[in-house]
Amino acid sequence: IEVNDEIREAQLMEEERPSTDISEHASRKIEAWVDARHYTDPNLTIGTALKQMGVSASTLNAYLSSNTDATNFRKWLPYLRIEEAKRQMT
Repeated sequence: IEVNDEIREAQLMEEERPSTDISEHASRKIEAWVDARHYTDPNLTIGTALKQMGVSASTLNAYLSSNTDATNFRKWLPYLRIEEAKRQMT
């Protein structure tokens, strides 16, 4: 019975804790990077982008796989730049 009480207490604490889901946190970092338009830097490298975002390459790839049609950074970067050019033309 005591073990069950400890398990239930741990579950309640988990429910009350603010969300620390790394994927949500990483998504916010990546989206903030996009909002800041860092992708417009003509000298941008994947290494620089990852440092600016504060995420790992695997985290970025997971984000791209679940949130975009791009399969990797090299395909995503031109997409972002083309969309920016379209936005500027309108």
